[in-house]
Amino acid sequence: MPAGVRACHFCGGDLVERLHARGVAEEEEPDAPGGDGRAHFLVTSAGESIRLEPTQVFVLGRSTAADLVARSTDVSRQHAQIVWSSGAPLLQDLDARHGTFLDGQRLQPHAVAPLSHGQRIRLASNTVLFYFHVAPERVPDEIRAHGIGGITQEFALEDLAKRKTTRRYRRPTIGAASEPASDAPSVLPTRGSLDAIPGSQLLSILKAKAFSGRVSFFDGIHRGELHLVNGNVYEARMGREEGDSVVQTLANLRRGTFRIAGDVPRRGSLSRIAPDDLFCEYYEGEATGILSLFREDDPNALTGRVVFIDGLARSAGFGRLVGAAALERIGALRKGRFVFEDRSREELDGRMQTPLGQRETIRLDRAALVPKRKRPD
Repeated sequence: MPAGVRACHFCGGDLVERLHARGVAEEEEPDAPGGDGRAHFLVTSAGESIRLEPTQVFVLGRSTAADLVARSTDVSRQHAQIVWSSGAPLLQDLDARHGTFLDGQRLQPHAVAPLSHGQRIRLASNTVLFYFHVAPERVPDEIRAHGIGGITQEFALEDLAKRKTTRRYRRPTIGAASEPASDAPSVLPTRGSLDAIPGSQLLSILKAKAFSGRVSFFDGIHRGELHLVNGNVYEARMGREEGDSVVQTLANLRRGTFRIAGDVPRRGSLSRIAPDDLFCEYYEGEATGILSLFREDDPNALTGRVVFIDGLARSAGFGRLVGAAALERIGALRKGRFVFEDRSREELDGRMQTPLGQRETIRLDRAALVPKRKRPD
C-alpha cells in the first residue's frame, strides 16, 4: 500500500480508487522531505500558518481533540480531515451538517477532493483556511499575494507602534480636570489613609503619575471604585452612583482609606477611552485574554472581539471583517462598551484556530520595537 492514508473514515473504502473513478490521476512519487524544498501548509484567515506532515491525518473540527480547533457553533465536532495518497493531500468531508467547501464548491458527504496550491477551504459559513504548497520561507509572500487579512507578529508590532504615536486623549474624561501634583511621591502608594492624603491630592498624584489601574476607597459607610488610564478616569462607581459625582465625592473626602492596584482596563465605555489607548494599555500590561466589544445601547449585542497574547493583538474580528481590516474598524470606534477577560495561552490557541504546541514562539525586544508611551506634559 502506498504511503499515506487511503481508507475512508466511515466505510473503509479506498480513497485513491475514488479519485481514479473521477479521472484524477494519482501522483507517481510522493513529495520526499527536502526534495524540492516545498512543504504543505494550512493558513487561517487570521494569517497563521500550520505545517502539515505527509502521511498524518489532520482533523478539522470543533472538538478539542481535533488537530485544528474551530470555535464556531456551525462547525461539527469532526467536520473534515486532510488525508494523504502518495504524498498528495486530499480533503475529505466527514458528513458535516453545514458542509465543507473547496473553492466555493460543497463536497458531498464523505467525498474526497485533491488539494491544489492556493485553494480556499471553508468549514460551514465562517471558518476559512487556505492550502499552500510552497517553500517555508515563501509562506508570508503567499499570504500577502492572496490578500489574507492576518495579524502576524510583525504587523501587530508595526500597528502598535503607529497607535503609540497617535494616541487619542480627546475622550471626555470623568470628573473635573485636576492639576498634577508638583510634590508627587516618587513611588505611588498601594494603600493609605485619606486623613494623610486627602482625596483631591490623591487624584492629583494619580494624574501626575499617569497612573493606569484601579483605585478603591472607603469613607466608613460606602465603598467606591475608579478606573483610570494614563491618569484619566474613564469609569467611576459608588453604590448606585456613577460618573462625575463619584469622582467629586472622592475629591471632597478627608477621612477614610484607599487602595491602588495597577491593572489593564477591564470594562467601560468607548466614549470615555479610545480603542487605541486600550490597545496600548494591554501591550504595556502584557495582557493575555479576549477583548469583547458590545453596542452602547445593548450590552448583550456582541459586535467584535480581539485576542491578545502578551499584549499583542493576534486575532481580530468585527462584523464580517477579520485581521487588519477589523483592527482598523475597531480603532475608529467612538461609542460602545468593552469587556476584557483574562485567558490562558492554551485557551487562546483554540480561539485562534491553532493546534496546541504548533505556534512558533517569538522573543520580543519590547523596548527596541515599540516606542515608550509619552507622558502628558
